[in-house]
Amino acid sequence: MGRIDYDWLSQDYPWQTRQHAERIMDFRDKYGENRVIDVHYAHMINDPMGTMKALYASLGDEWTDEVEAGISAWLDDNPQNKFGRHEYRLAQCGLSKQQLEPMFERYLSRYDVAR
Repeated sequence: MGRIDYDWLSQDYPWQTRQHAERIMDFRDKYGENRVIDVHYAHMINDPMGTMKALYASLGDEWTDEVEAGISAWLDDNPQNKFGRHEYRLAQCGLSKQQLEPMFERYLSRYDVAR
């Protein structure tokens, strides 16, 4: 494995992440909030089946025994950390939460996400 370029990561990833957040907010501003369904990552991790049921209901799709069995099989086959545990720390890239929060203030003030 080659050397990890933390300098590049510290510049690129915050920029990319902000671009993704800005694009979805701009889309919502232009086309309306009801065109997007939010699914919190924490909900998917803590209650994947319940979250999928709620998503199906939001989309107006039928929840069947087959759907539940398929999702259940996928969950069984793809447990959290299946390919190893990945932990990332801002400090590895010379960054801090305090440095990044101003970049994401629009997003953080708009959505109910854990800081």
